[in-house]
Amino acid sequence: MNFSYHELRKYLLGALPPDEFERIDRDLIEDRSLEVDLLRAEDALINDYIDKNLTEEEEELFFQNFLISRPRFDAVRKSRVLRTLADEHVADIPKKKSRVENVSAAFMYLLALDRRPSLSILGILVIIFAATLVWQIGRNRPSLDNNGLQAFLSEVTKRDLSDLNNFKDYSSVNLFAEDGQNHRNRINVRASGLSKDILLRLALPPEAVSENCFSLEIAVNEGQKFSVSKIKAYPHDAGSEIRILVPREIAEKKDCQITLTGRQLKSPQLKYYLRLD
Repeated sequence: MNFSYHELRKYLLGALPPDEFERIDRDLIEDRSLEVDLLRAEDALINDYIDKNLTEEEEELFFQNFLISRPRFDAVRKSRVLRTLADEHVADIPKKKSRVENVSAAFMYLLALDRRPSLSILGILVIIFAATLVWQIGRNRPSLDNNGLQAFLSEVTKRDLSDLNNFKDYSSVNLFAEDGQNHRNRINVRASGLSKDILLRLALPPEAVSENCFSLEIAVNEGQKFSVSKIKAYPHDAGSEIRILVPREIAEKKDCQITLTGRQLKSPQLKYYLRLD
């Protein structure tokens, strides 16, 4: 059965009635060609999110029902990095704008191929060639990792992390704030065996229990900085804590300082430290 793009989009957002949702589920098993249409709808949905073309309701459903798996996080991150790369080329080579835009579109299409079971050898060779070309063009420019990591942090903080049972596949690291006199709360963790993304749990002092909105900054090697505003606290048996998913690479073989700011804290800021070796 053929489904419209609008129906597939609502399916991805979890906005269909249960019977229609099950109908698409059944057809996905019986009709492999529907998977291609669904992947196209998924790519379009990700692009609309990056371009800020989602309605308020769609954005809420996007985080609640769509952006709930690591492959989809990675897909958004890749799309954002490729879009940033294309935009930089547009700024650097204004006379070749149309060509650069075509290259960007081609990258976006190829990006979807790595999530299709029927990926052809030709597609793999094209991706390898394109990646080599991008590296040669961009090796003298600043890395795009900063933009990708900042975007990742901004996106994951919108997820509901209240039910830890939903995040059993992620490695969890508990952090406690420095007391300002010694380094007894500095944590060094072995990186081997950790998941690609890790769940950081930042313990809050008693006076912060009634506060539910904080600002957070992550400084890596006293250089790179990533910030997140309006991050909420989660209650648990021993008080409350901040929970945030971060890529393992952000602290791997690096000194990572996390600074938390809140209105009801006795100290102006709370500082947490992490290093993955």
